[in-house]
Amino acid sequence: MKKFVVLVLVFCFIIPAVNSLSVSENLIEILVDDMGNAKITEKYELSFFAGERASFAQTASENKSSIDAWRADFSWFGPHFGEIRGGNKIHDVSISYGENSVSFEYGLDGIASIEDDTLRETSWKLNENVFQNFISGGQISIPENTKIRFQFFPIDVAKISADDLPQEATLLGPNIVELQGINRTSINIKYTVTKPIVPEGLDLFSLIRGIVIEIISDYNLLVLSSLFLLIVFGGAYIKRKEISGRVQEYIVDNSELETGIPEEEIEVEIEA
Repeated sequence: MKKFVVLVLVFCFIIPAVNSLSVSENLIEILVDDMGNAKITEKYELSFFAGERASFAQTASENKSSIDAWRADFSWFGPHFGEIRGGNKIHDVSISYGENSVSFEYGLDGIASIEDDTLRETSWKLNENVFQNFISGGQISIPENTKIRFQFFPIDVAKISADDLPQEATLLGPNIVELQGINRTSINIKYTVTKPIVPEGLDLFSLIRGIVIEIISDYNLLVLSSLFLLIVFGGAYIKRKEISGRVQEYIVDNSELETGIPEEEIEVEIEA
C-alpha cells in the first residue's frame, strides 16, 4: 500500500513537469537556393504553465547552441530535415530563444536535385528522403500545429508545378508553397527555373551551338525546323530569276558615276 502511495505521488510530480511546456505551433521556413541547397529556420512557439518560464530560460541559457543538450531536455526539439550525424548532416547550426519561443537555424545541402535541363528551363524536384523525419506508420505525417513553408530561388524565375502538389498544400506565390496537416505516403514538390534568352557572357557561337543541340535532341522541333528551311529555300529557288534580276538592277542603279558640274568653255581670240 505504501509503495502504491509513493508511486502515485511520484506520478503526480512527474506529470506537471512533463506537460508544463508544450509547442503550440512550429513554423519551418526552408529557403532553397539555385544550387538545391537549403537554409532552414524552425521556430517553436511555446506554451507554459505559471512559473515555468524562469526554469526554461535557465535551461536554455545552459544549453546554448548544443543540439544534444536541447534534445536531452526537450523531446519536441530537433531538426525535422536532415540529420545531426551521418551523410545527410546539417551544418551552420544556431539556436536562440525568447520569452515564448525558440528559433533553430541550420543549413542542409542537396535538398533538391535537377530532374531535366533544357535550353529554355531547368526542372527541379525535392529529393525523396526530404520528409524522412516525418514518416510515421508508413506515411508522411505533418501535424496541424506544424507549418512547412518552402521558398525556391531565384525568386523571379522559379515556379512551382501546382499539378504535382497534394490538395492540402497552399500556394502562397509562384515560388512559395506551405504544407500543414498532411498524411500521405508521398509528397512530390517540383518546380522549374526559366533561363534567360541570352545568358550574360554567352557568345554567339555558344548560343548557336545550344540551339542546334536543342533542335537535334527534340524530334518534333527537328521536323518543324526542317520544314521551315525547306519552304524558305524552295521559295528562293522558284523565284531565283526574279531575285537575280532585282539584285542586278540594284547593283546597276548604285554603280552610276555622277559626272558633276560640266566645265565652262573658255573662248580665246587670236589677233591676226
